[in-house]
Amino acid sequence: MTHQDLTNPYVRVATMYPDGQFMIACQFKEQSRLLFEADEIHIDKTFKRTNCRELEINIYSHEARHIGTIARVFTDSENELGYYRAINLISDIAEEDMGAHIPWGHLTPESTSRRVKAILVDEHGGQAKGLGRYFAEKYPSRDASQHLLEIVKTCRVHYERSIHKLEGKNVPNGK
Repeated sequence: MTHQDLTNPYVRVATMYPDGQFMIACQFKEQSRLLFEADEIHIDKTFKRTNCRELEINIYSHEARHIGTIARVFTDSENELGYYRAINLISDIAEEDMGAHIPWGHLTPESTSRRVKAILVDEHGGQAKGLGRYFAEKYPSRDASQHLLEIVKTCRVHYERSIHKLEGKNVPNGK
């Protein structure tokens, strides 16, 4: 944090919560702008590169056919509260940078030119619960499950991987 350009910092938040959980949120202002231009975002947890847990938020540009990272959160937790805190940090940073609310597709009129229409997640239960909690607390006009049903999509690769694992365990296919 002490070696970054303070006019455009990358490490935006480094905090320790009262319950002992830590979070380090990394996000340039330009990455916040990209979030506001995204059609969809992808939430992925990565473990192989670091000694702690890393949550990565990516966007996909259909025009450029390119995936870009818009935020990273390093933490020691992957439960509902951890994902809630991470999503809350990322959205608070982006909204502060842009001076507006993120245009979530299910909460923004379809006539709006740019809005986040989908959030792709893997099949980790903490992700869905954390996202649901974020939406329900920030936008209480709907409950968590209503928000999730309207904007969250499961990553096809993770879904198919889960199906193949069940096939390997001789789980009946529903016939």
